[in-house]
Amino acid sequence: MTTHSHTCGLLNETVLAYEVDLTDSLVVQVTKAAYPDFFHALSWSHGTLGLLVSLELRIVPPRPSARVEYFPFTNQRDFIEYYNRAVQSERSNQEKEEEEKEKSFFLETIVFRKEEAVVMKGYLSDGNEEGVNVNTIGRYYKPWFFKHVESILCTNHNSSSTSKAARVELIPIYDYIMRND
Repeated sequence: MTTHSHTCGLLNETVLAYEVDLTDSLVVQVTKAAYPDFFHALSWSHGTLGLLVSLELRIVPPRPSARVEYFPFTNQRDFIEYYNRAVQSERSNQEKEEEEKEKSFFLETIVFRKEEAVVMKGYLSDGNEEGVNVNTIGRYYKPWFFKHVESILCTNHNSSSTSKAARVELIPIYDYIMRND
């Protein structure tokens, strides 16, 4: 599961086709239309059905940055309710294909202590938003991402507003994807 599986699905749900080498050296193109049972079983087979040669995935076109909004919480019930509402609104937005405008692409929560957490919503961005700071978190001298997020929690410890993010920043997409490495 990733921070964007609520948008794209799990990895096996993005597979369009598998190319599999069977035990008799026959290479088969497996899709939902051709070999539907085999198609659904492959992602759970751990290599027991054949040797996976290649696969075709549905991908999302990349954008240069992620626009990340941070929502700090100092109450467990509040951050759980907020996260659940965010997931539910994303699911209802998915059902409305015409309403692609402002649904978050990434959704993540870091829990620091029982009562303290930060919910983060991320949006794919072209990176040219006026007045929004760019944070190149992947630089060697920058703190680990979780420490950066914790500093937002500490800075906004008395804030309990969930309608407005405590901080908004742009993170280059490579840095965002590799934020925990």
